[in-house]
Amino acid sequence: MSREIRWQDLGPSDPLVQLGWDDFRQPRRVTGEAPAAPLAAFVSRTALEAMRAHARSSPAAEVGGILCGQAYRLAGSSCVMVDVATAIPARAADGTPVHLQFTAAAWDQVFAERSRSASDLEIVGWYHTHPGLGVFLSGTDRHTQAAFFGQDWQVAMVLDPHSGDEGAFFGPDGAGTAFSTYAAPTPAKLARRPPGPTLAPDRQLAPSPLRQRGIQPDGPLARMLLAAAGLLATGVAMLAIQARTGRKR
Repeated sequence: MSREIRWQDLGPSDPLVQLGWDDFRQPRRVTGEAPAAPLAAFVSRTALEAMRAHARSSPAAEVGGILCGQAYRLAGSSCVMVDVATAIPARAADGTPVHLQFTAAAWDQVFAERSRSASDLEIVGWYHTHPGLGVFLSGTDRHTQAAFFGQDWQVAMVLDPHSGDEGAFFGPDGAGTAFSTYAAPTPAKLARRPPGPTLAPDRQLAPSPLRQRGIQPDGPLARMLLAAAGLLATGVAMLAIQARTGRKR
């Protein structure tokens, strides 16, 4: 049976843990001043290497997965710091050179692996590759971000295994941002949360556009719509590639 993905509105109170900069950076061995931007991404080297290894394993077709960690609100600031502690590859996803589809089997697989290895971490975003196409969020990528990772602070990582380029994008609009890497002593130390309120497991995701239109996000109609969007994006991408090839000739 496919795992149900629950979608709920966040309450009016701030669900993020307040954390001081020193309390955040010291166990992660992060240097420098506290971030001044509204959103800041910090990616463990363990998570980044897992994404890179997955990307290298498929140089001709897109691959991806989910990112787990924790989001904190910087004490005394409106900045949200997103800690990407680990990456879980979606090995059952369907990928082509220009498209990646998270199937029901892919969701089941990543949720099962998360339950085994990262049950005390939240889903803070996702990652996928663009083999030979560069680092950006396509229209289909932004749709996936809005539908399944709709919080403003949830991050999308994009990697191009051909060029080695990597980028991070925040929120349903896919705003590009820089990210910092860190090396923590052990993943277990990252998993311990400070006292205070945090996100409940069934409140990780903001209401999706599908849900707002009365469509069950994991139902057959939603899958059909996502598949149609993927086919359209694939056609557009292939036309663009052909156009570029024609110009070079």
